[in-house]
Amino acid sequence: MTIPVVAGNCYKIRVGGFGGDQGDGTITITKQPDANPECPGVGDCCIANGTVGCNNVFCCNLVCTVDPFCCFIEWDEQCAAAALERCPVCGP
Repeated sequence: MTIPVVAGNCYKIRVGGFGGDQGDGTITITKQPDANPECPGVGDCCIANGTVGCNNVFCCNLVCTVDPFCCFIEWDEQCAAAALERCPVCGP
């Protein structure tokens, strides 16, 4: 899972079992790259376009902040779904 955070803020991370289950938990925290190198890209932001990034710089950066896969690997169905939820260019 990817969660956007702000430098200097404090966050509580909790790992636990469910329904009495228990065991070891592992948390890995990594820093995402500061820039989305493929914003803007060439494909439509509102659909899975098979390229990296999409053609609207605002939407591209917004989606890639929460899902870097979209700007480093491929603008797929999940990227398009995120754009439909977050980007005015894709909204009604």
